[in-house]
Amino acid sequence: TKGWWHHLRFNSTDAGSILIHCTVEYGGRREPYGRAGNVVIDGAANVSISNCTISNSGTNGVHCFNDQGFANFSENTITNNGQESDRTYGGYGIKIYADQIRGIESNNSVSGNLLGGVYVRSDTITNDATWYPLDAPYVLETVTVNDPLQPTMTVEAGTELKFLEDTKLVIDTGRLVAQGTVFTSNQNFPTKGWWKGIQFGQEAVASSLTDCTIEYGGGTDLTISDTNIDVKTANGLDIHNCTIGNSKVYGIKIRSGGKADLSGTSFTANETADIYVDRGSCATYTGVPAGSPVVVNNGTCN
Repeated sequence: TKGWWHHLRFNSTDAGSILIHCTVEYGGRREPYGRAGNVVIDGAANVSISNCTISNSGTNGVHCFNDQGFANFSENTITNNGQESDRTYGGYGIKIYADQIRGIESNNSVSGNLLGGVYVRSDTITNDATWYPLDAPYVLETVTVNDPLQPTMTVEAGTELKFLEDTKLVIDTGRLVAQGTVFTSNQNFPTKGWWKGIQFGQEAVASSLTDCTIEYGGGTDLTISDTNIDVKTANGLDIHNCTIGNSKVYGIKIRSGGKADLSGTSFTANETADIYVDRGSCATYTGVPAGSPVVVNNGTCN
């Protein structure tokens, strides 16, 4: 039965541990300290898991309890984890911090779990990372890209990022490069304003969104206001051939001296307007958006 035993746990003294061609099943018993999964990474660095089957956990398949990830995580099948009686403790294929995603390869299968594929815990990304498409979406808490070395979060084509209520993706000191990615609500029946969108801060550099969909944001927040995409950076932001839609207020808001190129980008079903330009702060956009977006200009550039 699911949850019969607790877990296989790697502590801080277990760095470099390896699982190859293993089956780990019927663990994941919930416990009061929050470690919930067949395999628990609890402080161990550089763990490698490959060609394994991790299934039938009472909670999560793999749970990175502390902010450590993998040297290699490839060709694993993680399925049928979670049960209704313990869903508050998890029921995902993988539960992990955002800065540790970089070890997970695209050749893993994480579908068929109770609550979803990969649950991404709130975290600051301080290392270059590539997020690969998997056979189930990533489900995200708030994630921030921020480090003096300006790390790059790269999201490969076909990846689906589903955001929890009132969360956001913040590109602070760093960059986002995404192609063919869907940024959306994690609801079964999405509603406008569910999440707070993507924010590009003043120090964000050389970022780009190409052939992406950004939708169902526009939730109110003190720093990212009523929009799917909030732009403060003047350091290079290309949003090309994307679809920006179903915001509770604005599709994109360009403010505080921010600049963006919107070539070929289309807008759909944004509640108040497609583009908000804070002219009082000399914000602007270049490129020719597709169709005839509704543009709101606030004031005159000084």
